Amino acid sequence: MLPPPRTVRLSRDLYPPASIDKACAAFRELCKVDQDRSGEDVRLTILQLEGSPAETVDEFLNYVLCAAIETHLIGSV
Repeated sequence: MLPPPRTVRLSRDLYPPASIDKACAAFRELCKVDQDRSGEDVRLTILQLEGSPAETVDEFLNYVLCAAIETHLIGSV
């Protein structure tokens, strides 16, 4: 049985949209991610796909964080 979808809000200041898109592409075979960018923050609803590991959603969020850090570091050079 799959866990229910998980919804998180990410600050646009900390998480550039390109970082979120990069993570979505990398995890497309493990989870489905719906993005709502209409508000002040980006709201993600993450649905783990059948057969993916239990830690998929947490690993997706770690990937987004790493991608965001890389973006900020490259931008500050």
